[in-house]
Amino acid sequence: MIEDDQQIEEEQIEEGEDTSSEAVPGDDGQSGNNAHQNQETSEQAAEILDSEDSAATSVTVAEPAEIPEPVKKVYEYTDRYVYVKATLERADAVPDDAELVVTPVTVESTDYNYDAYMEALNQDPEKEYTSENTLLYDIAFMIDEKDADGNLTGKKVE
Repeated sequence: MIEDDQQIEEEQIEEGEDTSSEAVPGDDGQSGNNAHQNQETSEQAAEILDSEDSAATSVTVAEPAEIPEPVKKVYEYTDRYVYVKATLERADAVPDDAELVVTPVTVESTDYNYDAYMEALNQDPEKEYTSENTLLYDIAFMIDEKDADGNLTGKKVE
């Protein structure tokens, strides 16, 4: 059946018929069966008809400028207790403008449930974790939040 369809299409092309808008069996019309659609380039020319004088104007549509590839692969943090170094396998995993934020989690922390973390650690019966022998940190990559229009909101987000 497919060979018959191909033979009919070849005969139509040889006879000079335009087959670009004909349906293909099993095609729902969404895949773009038109030869023009399959040969798109990064710059496309379009004709716009002026309704007053029916003159055609040629317009060139170009793709937007490319965004530079991320290059930063190493992020570091240090304080008097710890040194944290995050090395990315792929530079595009985190935006270059991201900041490595390392926040100590202590008994006094209000944004974290210190007791829950310590309880989870102490489920191991072979060692007892206390505030004297344990340092807890929240480690995250943070970037400046932008609204729908691309404007900075003044907040940091993960």
